[in-house]
Amino acid sequence: LEYYAEQWQRLTDDLDKIKKDLLSMQSEKEQALLDIYKSAPGVGDITALKLKDELGDMQQFLNEKQLFSYLGFTPVEYSS
Repeated sequence: LEYYAEQWQRLTDDLDKIKKDLLSMQSEKEQALLDIYKSAPGVGDITALKLKDELGDMQQFLNEKQLFSYLGFTPVEYSS
């Protein structure tokens, strides 16, 4: 049991180091964008990084309808 506890702690420490490395690689502009994403309830560092990578600063979307369609939140049915 002690072996597994040590292994768990080592993996947790490794994940923390990876997260710190990923966050330290961001430019000031990217860090500002991460801070905006993290201001949403429930969004942490990893989710904010993914949102930044997928959506950027969202200037490509003219309105929220385009954003929701891109994300797949707007159901569409094509039928005859």
